[in-house]
Amino acid sequence: MRLVAKFIVVFGAGIALLWACTGVMPEESSLEVGDTAFSRPLVFSYYGDFEAAFGVRGEPVKIADSRLVGEKIIELLNQEFTRRGLVDREELLSTAMHCLGAKVMPEGSGFSVSNNQWHFIEHDEVKDPKEKVAVAYITSVEEGSKRRLLREMPAEFQLYFRSINSYRDDAIQFCEQLLALPPEQRRNLSVLAAYRLGRLRLKNLLEDQGDLSEEELLTQLVLVQNNLERVFVLIKEGYPDWANFEKASEGWLAYTYGFIEEDFSKALKLYTKLHREGDVTAERSIMLLGEAMLMDVDDALTPEILAEKNLQRLVIFCLARGVKQLDYWVDARIPSPVLDKRRLHVWVKLLASQPNLEAYDYIRLATLQYREGLWSECAQTLKQCPGSDPTVKFLQTRLLFREGKISEATKIIQAQVQSRDTSEVLYPDYFLISTEDYDDENIISPYFCRDALSKQVLLPKFRSDYASLLLSQGKYEEALNLFLRTCSLADAVYIGECVLTLEEFQKLVDRDWPEFKREIKPEEECLEKEMTIIIRSALGRRLFRMGRWQESEVYFPEDLRPYIAQYRQWIQDAENQKNSPKVRADAYWRAALIMQRKGQSLMFCNFGIDWSGWSSPQEPPKLWWEVPGSLPRVRVQPVGDQPESLIAPPSADEVKRVEAWMAKNLDHPTRSHRDANYEVVRLGMLAAELLPVDDEGGAKILQYCGNLIKYREPKAAQPVYRLLATKFMGTSLGQRARKAHWFAPDRLEPNPDWVQKER
Repeated sequence: MRLVAKFIVVFGAGIALLWACTGVMPEESSLEVGDTAFSRPLVFSYYGDFEAAFGVRGEPVKIADSRLVGEKIIELLNQEFTRRGLVDREELLSTAMHCLGAKVMPEGSGFSVSNNQWHFIEHDEVKDPKEKVAVAYITSVEEGSKRRLLREMPAEFQLYFRSINSYRDDAIQFCEQLLALPPEQRRNLSVLAAYRLGRLRLKNLLEDQGDLSEEELLTQLVLVQNNLERVFVLIKEGYPDWANFEKASEGWLAYTYGFIEEDFSKALKLYTKLHREGDVTAERSIMLLGEAMLMDVDDALTPEILAEKNLQRLVIFCLARGVKQLDYWVDARIPSPVLDKRRLHVWVKLLASQPNLEAYDYIRLATLQYREGLWSECAQTLKQCPGSDPTVKFLQTRLLFREGKISEATKIIQAQVQSRDTSEVLYPDYFLISTEDYDDENIISPYFCRDALSKQVLLPKFRSDYASLLLSQGKYEEALNLFLRTCSLADAVYIGECVLTLEEFQKLVDRDWPEFKREIKPEEECLEKEMTIIIRSALGRRLFRMGRWQESEVYFPEDLRPYIAQYRQWIQDAENQKNSPKVRADAYWRAALIMQRKGQSLMFCNFGIDWSGWSSPQEPPKLWWEVPGSLPRVRVQPVGDQPESLIAPPSADEVKRVEAWMAKNLDHPTRSHRDANYEVVRLGMLAAELLPVDDEGGAKILQYCGNLIKYREPKAAQPVYRLLATKFMGTSLGQRARKAHWFAPDRLEPNPDWVQKER
């Protein structure tokens, strides 16, 4: 038996993992990242591979849960006290709940009693329990009450309570005394006592490891394992296992096998058994077991790992997931492999040299080799893989792109895309991962796939690549449709907004994306409807910004159409010179309020300028600016010296179209296209200019409009202030504005009747 000098503590032992909170973002645009989109490898889903290799977890079960154990102890005591007819039974049980709760529950927790059932209440539920029952906070217990409780308890309960309130060595002695009781006196707690003995001795072993010789370690380890194995014996003898102590003991035995003895095979067999039986911790333990094996590449145990298929496969898909840093919101359960590049490459070469690998393993190794920049090794491994596999096709295109063989890669991609129905909308089930500590410039951040790789998972990526190639060839409409059916929204809207003329965009939407009218069941997810709404709304906004309001109505969702009709009517009334100034002012103000409510949905431009919130001596001041490195400018005017895309660069025609769009929308931007409050202010100013001097309604309109933008951009609010302080100086708001040389602090709620009552 070989013992490890350092132990890796897992399986519920309170490991703290630090996660990088930057770097994982859903991919929205292939065009923004240029050639990188064609060269990123894929990283296999750890959990997809795990289930393929070790099966799906059984129904989750609670295993030796401390709260469950505490409540079961009280239940057993309740039965004993009731049998004996103790008058102060409830008082004794309350004392027991306080004693146990202090050990098994977080601070601030409590307990409740309902129908003679005693339950612990989590600390965050104490103040607002789900059930309307009285809750008592868990507090410390006087020594006299403890002694009284112990006197009334059967011997096995006395010893258990003493063990949980003692230091570890004394607790071990109490558990041994419990197990030494006659069988009839320890029926309820024998299994629990044996399990506690194993756990307590294991904790001692882990704490004392640095001071023990290997022989002493072995002696203590055997004692730990004997205590845990005694749980099985007691259960076979008929002692009750009321908290799944058997599975808990198996889990800790597997821990001793894998992380102390380094008998990885024995540990994996036991962990996988527990996984199939519903142990929710087994999956994580197997994952950490794989990482422990990864560290042994230079160790004498490496041949043993390579010789057993299941161990070999666990190492492969621990490597294949390739995550060095992973944001917690994607999957907080995946730890970061602690592997330097040298050790990782040694593993790759060792695994690739094994004669007994299957296609499953070869494909993951090829992906790993590609990710590590081992291009020739990847090409050799791909020869061992089935040529029809979509992942193999994917890697082949990546290698061809790297070699500049774009036409050959395009043929493979085209075959993958056209072999499936391209009318179906697919959601790409992968994320970009930003990894650090890669010194080699050839190593490119990979895609992390949340599900096992398959045709369905890879098809969106093939489509996205093909759409980029089509766009480069000037096939704008085909590219837009393919991007949209792959949920690459930024890329699809970029083509519709910045590349196509308004007439071309409208023709495409009318032909390929008619209004979706099929009834959708409440439980049904319909990406087709979602994409239809998105692209039609993008066209509607473009038409609305052009002042073609009536045309735009049919492209917006039905709930917006009444607002557009109202807005159009108000603007017509406002611009009608035959109407009185007050009627016109009223119409402008009511149109402004529609913009205040729905303007963002009606006018927003996806690729306009943004507002910067920076404001410090070291940072630029607050201002409107164009975000560098984003569409459309990055597509035709790269930020650096080198273009972002050589594989699928924009054609001369695309560049000409996009530059014309930028000259109109970025070089001379309209702020209301990004913030509808500016349109509210413009319309409010028009209303106020038509009203009489010192009109109270006009002053209120200007005060309200000024409040919308005075904090964001005081300079833009200056004309509003000047009009308020001059034309309406006789009003209360105007007087206060003149006195303060700025707007009054009043925050007015907008009233549509400020000019005149509803007509």
